[in-house]
Amino acid sequence: MNRAVVVAVAVITILSGCGGEGQSPAPQTSTVTSTPEPTVMSSLSPTAVPTPVPDNPFEKEPIIIGIENPTNRSYEAVIREAVNYWEQTGDQYVDWMGDFEVRPNTSSPDLTVEFVDTIGPCGVETGENQVGCAPVLKREDTVDAARMRVRTGYTNASTLMTLKHEFGHVFGLVHGEEPRKVMNATTVLNLTTRLNASERAIPWKTDRLTIYIDTASFSGVNTATIEEQVVLALRYFNRGRGTVPTNLTVTQVETRHRADIIVVGNTLPGHVASEGSVYGRSTDTDPALEYYTNATITVDLPPTHEHIGYHIGYWLDRFVNPDEQSTPFKTTDPGSRDDWWREKDR
Repeated sequence: MNRAVVVAVAVITILSGCGGEGQSPAPQTSTVTSTPEPTVMSSLSPTAVPTPVPDNPFEKEPIIIGIENPTNRSYEAVIREAVNYWEQTGDQYVDWMGDFEVRPNTSSPDLTVEFVDTIGPCGVETGENQVGCAPVLKREDTVDAARMRVRTGYTNASTLMTLKHEFGHVFGLVHGEEPRKVMNATTVLNLTTRLNASERAIPWKTDRLTIYIDTASFSGVNTATIEEQVVLALRYFNRGRGTVPTNLTVTQVETRHRADIIVVGNTLPGHVASEGSVYGRSTDTDPALEYYTNATITVDLPPTHEHIGYHIGYWLDRFVNPDEQSTPFKTTDPGSRDDWWREKDR
């Protein structure tokens, strides 16, 4: 505690008088008066007390959260809910906690939550299934700004789960720590409703398809014959014939593992001349496939040599346009299969 000391100084003044020469001195009296000097007030500045630095990696409060969102969907409420979750439960789990404010349009955030289509590299982790990425910040770390990435396209409930998980990293937690229901490395998330494969112009995830012909499986068929038929089939599709999208290409590859579509020869039951199987992913809450990932075309053995290309063409047509058949493949007349690729419908 500091005290200001005020000192008052009393000045003593002596007044005296004297008589004429030769006369008995007159009785003298003296009057002593005390006149206090005006009081002087002294104001001393108090010693400045340093403002304590908040004990968090940003060394400030409030910590401002900004949002980068290229979509027309609002994420502000779900971010607030995720932060509120940790503010209520974090003391028993996290390495540090701070006072946060969500300001979507701020120009200088401390922590930016960026919503993206794909996460991209995140430390040592990569892969198309990543839905979030955030730095793991410990109490002793010091940062000026940090960034969190969250994948778009998921339901609010799934987005909230992702945000809780990524904020857990920001607060210093790593995968597998408590609360495990939030900090597990993997979880099941639901996408918002998306177009089914049958509703897309191209039902595949790419418009550059590759095809592999397993010539060894066509026992007794000359390889040159097979290759000739494949060339005719691919030429039809790469010229955008029939209902095939004009921006679609199908390229033959020499190795099976590089192919989206594999053609094999095998004995099929009954009078089945060929069959096609397509596989894909359902990424939203309904069971229908949202896009195709790979397919197999099986041609019955022994095949009619000149019809191998027809069967390849037939199933390629089904794989790229499930709901509308191109004209050459609508007929059931086997004789029309010899030169089907000459069809000029568009």
